[in-house]
Amino acid sequence: MKTKAFRERVPKPKPYPYETKEMRAWHFLFDSTMERFDENTRMVVVEGNIGSGKSALAKIIAEEFELKHFPEPNLDQLYVDDYGFDYRTIDHLMPESLRTFDIKNFYADPHNKRVASMQFAMYALRFERHIDALVHMLNTGKSAE
Repeated sequence: MKTKAFRERVPKPKPYPYETKEMRAWHFLFDSTMERFDENTRMVVVEGNIGSGKSALAKIIAEEFELKHFPEPNLDQLYVDDYGFDYRTIDHLMPESLRTFDIKNFYADPHNKRVASMQFAMYALRFERHIDALVHMLNTGKSAE
């Protein structure tokens, strides 16, 4: 991989507008993914312990190598809907088994029976973020981080 300072600008085909258009079988015949790829078409994953500066490092890497940064998923994506309503505000009305369980609750009660469902939700969000990065990379040829 080369940083943006040392990278050659080779003209590539226009990226497919995957965010606004659905790719159908007809597109597969004429839209070549490989023509958009270059030596910097990579996915970089930054992992580590909580509070170790992964987000700051990921932003620096993304800026230096011209990658699209996909921030770490959090449970707000599940508990806050598209209209901005936070389901955690109505927890006091729900039975214990149906209440939301996030990182704050986990630190308060790490032996709660809902910890496994929270872990599963986090893994599902990470998997979804990984798929989003792959879709971006395969449709645009630009690297994802």
